[in-house]
Amino acid sequence: MTQKLTSTIALDMVRRIEIKQAEIDAIYAEARSYEGQHNDNVIRDAIEARTRLREAASDAEGLIGSFDWDEDGNRVGPESEPAWPDLSQRLRSEMGGRPKAIKLVETIDRLFDLAVSQGLPQPTRADLEAASRE
Repeated sequence: MTQKLTSTIALDMVRRIEIKQAEIDAIYAEARSYEGQHNDNVIRDAIEARTRLREAASDAEGLIGSFDWDEDGNRVGPESEPAWPDLSQRLRSEMGGRPKAIKLVETIDRLFDLAVSQGLPQPTRADLEAASRE
């Protein structure tokens, strides 16, 4: 539960920020005390550049991560993909030359395809993992 921001709490926050701002101003003054000109501006520019760098990295992560979402805003990733197709593939590779076992996998594949065509929800890898932990 969150509590309401009151004027007392807000005033405390303002005072804490003012203290931090005074500390920042002292650091800029320290930079100016070193030999050379505009040291404080160089420090300020470096801070701004690092902020832009972090924002650009965040933007890049977001762009790359956009491949994990569908057009409706639903997460699409390995954990949200249907569990059966991957399991079917793994079973087939494990079964090798066992025709009866392969026939059973093919029957389950048809069942899966039928369920999908009827619009039934498909258990995901995440669902399967959660059920196995229970």
